[in-house]
Amino acid sequence: MKQVIVLALIWSMVGAVFASDVSKEAFGQFKVLSVISSKEEWKEFAKSGGGYFVIPSDLTKYLAGTLQEARSLGDHNADKKEGYFEEEKQQHKLQILEKKDWSKFSQKETKTLAQGMNDVAVFILRKTLEALDVPEALWSKATGGLSDSKGLNHFKLVYYDPDKRAPGISWHKDFRWVTVFYFDQPGLQGKIGDEVINVAPKEGHFFVNLGTFFEAFIDNPEILNALTHQVVEQVSAPRVAAGIFCRGAYPNKIYYRLVDNKLVEIDENEVKKYEIKDEKGLFSIAPNSAFSPYYQQDQ
Repeated sequence: MKQVIVLALIWSMVGAVFASDVSKEAFGQFKVLSVISSKEEWKEFAKSGGGYFVIPSDLTKYLAGTLQEARSLGDHNADKKEGYFEEEKQQHKLQILEKKDWSKFSQKETKTLAQGMNDVAVFILRKTLEALDVPEALWSKATGGLSDSKGLNHFKLVYYDPDKRAPGISWHKDFRWVTVFYFDQPGLQGKIGDEVINVAPKEGHFFVNLGTFFEAFIDNPEILNALTHQVVEQVSAPRVAAGIFCRGAYPNKIYYRLVDNKLVEIDENEVKKYEIKDEKGLFSIAPNSAFSPYYQQDQ
């Protein structure tokens, strides 16, 4: 299965890579990656925690329809949608569904893009593990099956409501392995060290960020970091986005750290040490906050 995913992505992306004139240079502060990126480029991506990735050519036709469905979260009856969630103190309204429920999205484009972005996320995970010389025999257990395209993955549509005076979404790190997002409007910001960077949309590219599962697994900021990021308050128009959030399955909440090329068990509290806290000392994104209906389903 994993070989099929990798080969399918390579063949579907060859045309996209050359059509987009991929450069080894960064776009802003972040690397631009594709299936032809070198080991050193993947290592640079891991250290920064974020980067752009060329969209496979067979997925581009699904982007517009998916963002159209995200815009429908601004409708007055959006709260009737399966998986709808709205957080009181932030602008974002969400529809977030586990992989087994992706058929419940209303647009066929969204259902297809969800699976395609899932495959991209798995490819990125595998290339990053490979670049960091993690023994392949450890991948499946360490990632909760994610490296074999298994695990607890969610696809999320997001609508940032400009009529609500609140942050788009506060500074946070993602409580997972890898996130792949598509957006065509500004508003996302990231941090590398203490520097705040505007993450501009790049035509023909997803934006990827690594999460705290990966950071806790490597446990070395000179090698890999989870990207701290936020979406600024939207004031003039709605902002929409779509993304795949990949965490693997850990039914006993036992996670892993790589030590001398062996897996060492760590618990959830150890992983949460890598999260950031807001000015009130609260975790901005944690299993017991906005996403608890989903993060408590670990299986």
